[in-house]
Amino acid sequence: MTGLGTFAALAVDANPTLVATGQLKEYGSPRDAVKGLYERWLTAREPLMLLWVSHPSAEVRDLAFSTQAQLEMVLRRTEETLERPAELPRASYDRALADMTALGQLISPKPVGRGNTG
Repeated sequence: MTGLGTFAALAVDANPTLVATGQLKEYGSPRDAVKGLYERWLTAREPLMLLWVSHPSAEVRDLAFSTQAQLEMVLRRTEETLERPAELPRASYDRALADMTALGQLISPKPVGRGNTG
């Protein structure tokens, strides 16, 4: 779950609107933000790739792969938008967040309680 948390933090920062409007103050410019976020993506995706190749559930494997791939596409499209003004990749970003949320729900430990033996 720690790996997914790191990826979730990256996904929050990769919001195309935040990037394009320069709201990520730790980066000097929107272009620097895309470059820095892409470098973070290279590392943050590793736990998802491990799930993709090793998890017994096909649904988890599919979500792990698509989540990291979609966020990369968001970063690429955001960078393209900075070069040639176009619509920000908001729908792609929303899909990546939805998949990440679904993945987190699938791999989170289930609480043990009444009627649930784990």
